[in-house]
Parts: sequence; C-alpha cells; structure tokens
Amino acid sequence: MKRAILYTRVSTDEQANSGYSLGVQYEQLVKYCELKGIEIEKHFVDDHSAKTFNRPQFNELITYAKTKQKSIDYLLFVSWDRFSRNASDAYEMLGRLKSMEIEAQAIMQPIDFSVPQNKIMLAIYLALPEVDNDIRSQKIRDGIRGARKLGRWTSNAPVGYKNARDESNRPIIVPHPEISKVVQWAFKEVAKAERSPNVIRMELSKMGLKISKTSFYRLLRNSVYIGRVFVPAGDNEPAEIRTGIHEPLISDELYYEVQMTMDGKNQRINKKTVFKERDELPLRGILSCSNCGKHVTGSASKSRNGTRHYYYHCSHCSKERFRAETVNKEMEELLSAIDFSEEAETLFSAMWEDDQKDSAKNSEAETARLKQELSKLEERKISLKKSFLDEELSARDYTELNQTLEARIEEIKSKISKNKTQRSSLKDQVMSAMNLLPNLIERYRNSTVQEKRNLIGSIFPEKFVFKNNEIRTAEINENIAKILSYTKWFRGNKKGQTKYYPSLSLLVESEGFEPSSKQWFRMSSTCLFFD
Repeated sequence: MKRAILYTRVSTDEQANSGYSLGVQYEQLVKYCELKGIEIEKHFVDDHSAKTFNRPQFNELITYAKTKQKSIDYLLFVSWDRFSRNASDAYEMLGRLKSMEIEAQAIMQPIDFSVPQNKIMLAIYLALPEVDNDIRSQKIRDGIRGARKLGRWTSNAPVGYKNARDESNRPIIVPHPEISKVVQWAFKEVAKAERSPNVIRMELSKMGLKISKTSFYRLLRNSVYIGRVFVPAGDNEPAEIRTGIHEPLISDELYYEVQMTMDGKNQRINKKTVFKERDELPLRGILSCSNCGKHVTGSASKSRNGTRHYYYHCSHCSKERFRAETVNKEMEELLSAIDFSEEAETLFSAMWEDDQKDSAKNSEAETARLKQELSKLEERKISLKKSFLDEELSARDYTELNQTLEARIEEIKSKISKNKTQRSSLKDQVMSAMNLLPNLIERYRNSTVQEKRNLIGSIFPEKFVFKNNEIRTAEINENIAKILSYTKWFRGNKKGQTKYYPSLSLLVESEGFEPSSKQWFRMSSTCLFFD
C-alpha cells in the first residue's frame, strides 16, 4: 500500500475565506486517500505564507521525510497554491522531494509526471499563484502609497505613538499617553549635546522605554515625530515626504537641532571619566600627557617610612610622572592670574547692553537673509517637481536633487530657530561665567574635588598639559574671554602678575572682541575700577 504525508496550509490573510479553511482541506485529502487506497503516514498543518519554503511546519515535514526515506510515496495537498506561490522555489523543492523518491501532488490539480507535455500544465499551476501574489502585493503597495500621500501612517505605530481609528474608522496614530513624554524628553536631551545619545538611550529603560541602540538612532532620524510621513518610491514616481494628519510630538526646531547634533555639526559632547575622589588629586582626568596625548591619571605610592606620596602619571606611554603637590600648586597659580574685581560688574553690564543692541540688529539681518534663502529653496523645490512632472528629469535625478534641497532647508530652519534664542541664552551664559571670576582662587580652594573639576572645566574647555614645571592650555571659555577682553585691563602689564598672566592674556586676545569706540570711552573714564 502507498503511504502519504498530508500537508494543509492557510496564511493569516486567507483565514476569512472558508474555501481555504484547514478543516475543508484535510477532509478533501482524507477522502482522496480512502478512494485511492493510500495510507496516511502523518499530517502537517502550516499557517505561514507560501512566498517561500521557510515555514516552520514545512521544515519539520522535510526533516520527517528524511527519516522515513523510501517509505513515503506521496506528499499530498489540495492545490498547487497550497504548496508554493513562488515558481522557481517550487521547482527546486520538487527536485529535493524527487531525490527522496517522494512525489508531490495536488489532488484538485493532478499532474501525470510520466507525460512530458504535462509539465506545461505544471508551469501554469505554479505560475498562476505567483502572478496572483504579485497582483495583490502591487495593490497593497499602491494602497499604502496612496494613503501615505494623504499623510496617513499605514503601519505599526512608531515608538511614542499608538494605533487608533479616526471618526471615519480609518487607521491613524495618536500620541501614547506615557511613552510620548519619554520620547519628547529624549529629543530634548540629545539636542543639548551634553551627553552621548547612547547614554541617554540607556536612561530610557528607567523611564519605561527599552530600545536598542540601532532603533533609538532611527527614532531620532524619523521625521514622523514632527508630523511628516515618508512616501516610498513608486513606478516612475520618486520617494517624498508629505505632511501627516497625525499630531507631531516635537517642534521642527527641536528636530533639526537633533539632526545637527547627530551629524556632528553641534558642539562637541564632553565625555567625563569617573574617578574615586581624592583631595590630593583634583586634576585627575583633566590632564593630558605632553608626550603621547593620552589622559593622565593619578595614584599614591608609599615611601620606606610609610608616608603616602601622590603623583600624576601617564598610564599609556609611562614617560611622565609628576608630584601631585607641585602640579596642584601650579594650577592655583594659573587661576590666580585671573583677577577680576567685583566693581567691574557694573561696567560690564552697561557695556553688554550696548553690545546687545548692535548684535540684535546683526541677528535680525542674518535671520532675514536666511528666510530669503529659505524662500528661494522652496521655490526651487516647486520648480524641480514641475520639471519631473514634465518628464524633464528622471525619478532618480529628482530624488537626489530633492534630498539635497531638503537637507539644506533643514539646516537653514535650524539656524533660524537658533537665532531666536541665542542672544538671550548667551547673555545668561556670560553673566553666569562672570559670577565665577570675583574671588576665583578662594572659591577654588574652598571647593570639593568635584567642584574644583567643574569650576576648572567651566573656564578651560580643553585638557591641560604639565611641561617644564608649567600648566599649559590651548583655550579659555569664550564667555570669560569676552568679559576679560571687554575690561581691556587683562591685555596690559600689571605689577605682581603671575608667570601665567602673559599666556592667558594671549588666549583672551584671540577669543575676545574689540569694544566699540563708545565703549572704549566709557572704559577709559572708569579705569579706576582696576587700579
């Protein structure tokens, strides 16, 4: 008696069609076996698409058939579209089954493989499901593209949103009540450019959002959060971005700021190294080796009598080692060179107001110029689309040119947004920096190790090098440089100045800016503040 394996399959999108139901298929196969006198060896049930043979139950079927090789005669299914919807894959699988001496047959579309001409019918049976699949896929793609052109999100809701239905019972995405706030927080933190995006990502798990690094970076690049919908390319139609009908989670300005940060166009993110705090080693982590450029660490060593002596040393090239007491003393002498009297605050505030008026005019002029350029770019986009519709440009050329324009438009929008807040925030930053200067050295000496490190970092943004018994740095905070250059006194010679005074004066000279003649007159008349 011949033996057969029965195979029934129904994919998720076919469940509603009773003609494809698993029960009906199995009943037809059992009756066929009874009629033909075929013994049923085993029955496998699948619920996956037939686009490929990578289906759990079909893989088990093949494994089982190998163990029963030469004892199984048939693999039976109702129709060829239950077997496969990919003609090339189907022929390959038929070859594998034949090598195991198993004949695949569709009971409702039987093929006599002993007749060569019947292979034409097999080709038709295998091709029809594939063609039907392609037609359905095309309709789905067109439907998705059409919906997206109207600004409707058509797939699973992105992080921060949830799938819902509108008044017409059509799919739409709406902000998730809790996760949307977490996503907004993440965008704001990344825009600050104070920490690595990956550090921010790891904090999200504490706020109820677990997300992989790759997914988080995609989230930050996704324009859906500013109310945009990406429309994929179609036949002779380029990809594009449309305004969505869903509610945006963040502003355009915040989104473009994040893009600038991700592209590395924003200020450098300072990476801080965590150490066990020691009062004897306050400069650990902010010193660099003058020989290899790597960071300098610090540690203690015991003398023969048991006394502990602290040293700063390079753990990379091991060519630098200095007594911590000596380096710490030099740092205090460097800070002593920045001697700014409290009386200067009145002068500086008055001068700053004058400069603000001039800067505001320049800022308004720059914003107007940017808006004019933005208007021209928008006109170019319209002209570019017209050229494409008139078939003067190919879809590929249009897409490339349009992406270039979009990138420039995003950059200009970001600059306009930054211009709106830059002046007010700059004043706060400068005033904050000025508060550090009066009694600086006393403030430093009375601070904890971490406070000392923060204070030094707020004045000198780059690491220091200790060489020839001197502390050296290449840069001073631009806001503090502005304050010192405003007062003008820092560029002159003063009695009792430390050996660091001339080098700091050069840094201020390069970072500061010249005051106007009106300001210089006011400074001259109030120079008694600094005598």
